[in-house]
Amino acid sequence: MAETIQQQLQQLVLIPEASKVNVSASLANESWQAGGLGTLKSQNEEIIEQLGPIIQSAYRTGKDELFKKQVSLFASKKDAEILKLCGDNHQQFVDSLGNLLKIKQNTNDLQEKVLKLNSDLQKTGEGVLTSKQEMLELKKKYRNIELALAATKKCTKVVYMISEFEEQVQAKMYYEAINTLDELKEAYIQRLAFTSSETHVILFIYLLCFLIAESFPAMASNLKSAALSDMREWLYGLKKFMREVGAYLSDSMSKRQDKWNSRNKNVTNNEYVSSAVQFVLDEETEDEQEIKIDLEPLYMCLFVHEKLGFEAEFTKSYANDRKAQINLVMSASEKLFTNSLIEFENMVYDIIGFFIIENNVILSSPDFRSKTDVDVLWDFVVDSLSTIIAKNIQQILEHEKISNSVKNILTDFTFTMEEHSFDVQKLRELISAIFNY
Repeated sequence: MAETIQQQLQQLVLIPEASKVNVSASLANESWQAGGLGTLKSQNEEIIEQLGPIIQSAYRTGKDELFKKQVSLFASKKDAEILKLCGDNHQQFVDSLGNLLKIKQNTNDLQEKVLKLNSDLQKTGEGVLTSKQEMLELKKKYRNIELALAATKKCTKVVYMISEFEEQVQAKMYYEAINTLDELKEAYIQRLAFTSSETHVILFIYLLCFLIAESFPAMASNLKSAALSDMREWLYGLKKFMREVGAYLSDSMSKRQDKWNSRNKNVTNNEYVSSAVQFVLDEETEDEQEIKIDLEPLYMCLFVHEKLGFEAEFTKSYANDRKAQINLVMSASEKLFTNSLIEFENMVYDIIGFFIIENNVILSSPDFRSKTDVDVLWDFVVDSLSTIIAKNIQQILEHEKISNSVKNILTDFTFTMEEHSFDVQKLRELISAIFNY
């Protein structure tokens, strides 16, 4: 009976005997191949279904203890088989597990190396990218420098002419400076018309031309100021010169009057000479040195202002300067009529020199200096002179010597100014009223 139960259990073995030759490999293959788990489950269910009737039969016949014992023996036998199977494959399993751990460690090391390599590549890539950006930026700057140099070369002539203009102004070469400024403007227009396909070049050229155009008014102002400074320095130097001119002309007129007086005395001695003959005799006997008045600084300044479009401004400025100068001459009213009369003589000489210079300016440049303006100044001087004499009339008439000297000075002054076409009617009336002349 026991053999019958054992045979039945043997038939119900969970793993078929045909697979015992290589149970570990078959079990693994059947378990993990597609549908392997489903196959084992199906076999187990079939075994359980067959096991049920056996157990029922054993309990019905009262052989349950024997069945349990046979099951235990069967389980022990199978345990022994399992242990033997495990013993046979344990070393392979341990070796496989060790290899698996080594593979895992190598995989981790490789992963770390890959991560490190990736990090190094990223850093290297960042450096390369930065270097490339710097290189592109340098190329851009280099290109801009090349374009700037090309554009600057186009304006080299203009820049050189600006420098030349400044040197000419400092050297007081105003004619040359005017010509240079005109050429500079022409060259500027040519550079402004320069075209290029490069946007940077166009922008640079227009920026440079804009700066040059902005400098034109300042250059013109510097030129005008330099010429005006020279002219005013010339005017200041005229103060001494016009006194010399006045003294020379007054002295010449005094000598003429002495000759005329001498001839008039001869007339009373029946040695009459006609006025026409007297004029010819004066021309033959006079050896007067020609007065040379240097008006070049004035005309140079006028030329500069005309060329720059400031002629009206300069005309007004010159008129104001001359008005201020004659006002300064007429403001000296103290100690004019002392015993020496030096101050009074100097004032008269200054007046003569002033108006002789103005007369030369009128004759040489009538469009610049109006005779009407000069006549206004002349009337002012005559009125001021009359006022000064009226204030000091008592001091003049108290001393015969002073009175005669003033009379002679005014007489020479009157004849000198009359000779140069100035209206002396008021002066004659003044002399007549004071000295009954």
